[in-house]
Amino acid sequence: SDILPMTLVTGTKRDALAGTERKKARAVVCVHFQKQAPGEDLYTASADITSVRAALAAAAHLWWGLKVIGVKTAFLNAPLPDHFEAVYVRPHQALIEFGLVKPGTVWRALKAIYGLRVSPKAWGVERDKEMKNVTATHRGRKYKCEQSHIDPSIWSIVPSAGVPNASEEVGAAAMGCVAVYVDDFAIISDDPVAELVTQAIAKKWRITDKPAIKAG
Repeated sequence: SDILPMTLVTGTKRDALAGTERKKARAVVCVHFQKQAPGEDLYTASADITSVRAALAAAAHLWWGLKVIGVKTAFLNAPLPDHFEAVYVRPHQALIEFGLVKPGTVWRALKAIYGLRVSPKAWGVERDKEMKNVTATHRGRKYKCEQSHIDPSIWSIVPSAGVPNASEEVGAAAMGCVAVYVDDFAIISDDPVAELVTQAIAKKWRITDKPAIKAG
């Protein structure tokens, strides 16, 4: 396999609500050096705007709030697919000059490093796999996230397996939904349920969390 070079992407992340800013630097693979395999699947599902509007319309009727969280360095949580060829990368020279990496170092990528074409797809697979295991207990009843058959990036918060008549109650007893856009999650529900779902997701990944927007 070829050894792919890396570069550093720098920027400033500002939080208008908190009035803070943070300098960031990320080592990424130079994607234009990577050979493209014929027919490779790189698509990552994200919520369609029509689905989000429908969810928000339903939320307004029920006086549910909205909470947005994001997964930090999301792609690095996803292992590269087993069928994908081994990927080797050479760290950027700046990492050597800072004393973080020894000269001559070559890494084999085990996770979906930013810059690899397959990384968004790998993260999408990992994200959906973990979302199927997200559960929350509210008022003595256990709920799970169930993926929509119409839009796979919309997850309904519904009674979990083992709840009596759960299949019949899904429509009536749904406690909200989660709309996913790559590594951002919009949790639409009342505050206690949104917080429980946030806590469940935080057990799986490191997240950024912002205050909920209340209905009305």
